[in-house]
Amino acid sequence: MCKLEVIDRISACGSANRANEDALGSNDHAAFVIDGATGLGDNQVMPDAGSDAAWLAGFAAARLAKGLTFGKSVPAVIRDCIMQAKSDFLSASQGDLPARYAWPSASFIVLQIIENGIRFSGLGDCVAYTFKADKTVTFSPLLGFSEVEKGWASHHIGKTGGFGDGSDLLSNPETLEDLRTARALQNTAQSGVWTLGLEPGAADHLLETNLEISGPTYSLLCSDGFAALVDTYNAYTPETLVETAISGGLNRLLGELRHIEEEVDPDGQRFPRFKRSDDATAMLLRLS
Repeated sequence: MCKLEVIDRISACGSANRANEDALGSNDHAAFVIDGATGLGDNQVMPDAGSDAAWLAGFAAARLAKGLTFGKSVPAVIRDCIMQAKSDFLSASQGDLPARYAWPSASFIVLQIIENGIRFSGLGDCVAYTFKADKTVTFSPLLGFSEVEKGWASHHIGKTGGFGDGSDLLSNPETLEDLRTARALQNTAQSGVWTLGLEPGAADHLLETNLEISGPTYSLLCSDGFAALVDTYNAYTPETLVETAISGGLNRLLGELRHIEEEVDPDGQRFPRFKRSDDATAMLLRLS
């Protein structure tokens, strides 16, 4: 059976004016990264949290760290997590749920030790880059979604001219309305985009894949804000990202990420995106 060791971990908010809506965690049998989606509602429901998405990410992280024991079904843990989250959110909203676009949601990816290797499970656009036998295997439930998002962001940046004095495009009414329309369709058959949120049926749509481990292996779990170094900014390939994480550490990579966002392309013209800087979270694991 594999042994899982956390080599490095990092989680940084994208803006000083917003809560970090990412979370990460691990135990002896599993590791995970959770990427809370920026809230689109007018009012916060959950008290004592930086945002509803930050609350959901922290809530889920605590339950995954405790619930992901050896042999435990990830979909079962996720279903229980969603059901409890929905109950708590409904209670905090005093039974009056806000519009669906204002429901908290999150992408996530789990690496779990199994009998003959590891299993990846997830929903949304978090990414795992796993380096074994001189090649890198990429896993993401929404692999390729970054290209769709870049096209959408380019459309809106073309209308707004960039971020201006703000750090994102959400202050633009048309952009916000489009994002709300898309978010309201999440976790429905109409969109086919499933996330960890308030819909227990999303647990039926987890993407899972197994990977045999026969020698020293490294896996880098990333939120999409960190994976942007590969699929948005083209600064690294999956192979070189993992290699640099191993040799130089995650803090170095975070510095390069923020340099691109703040100095190279602060307006989003070269690399279209909805926010100048997103929350960025990553965990480097060694499996042996």
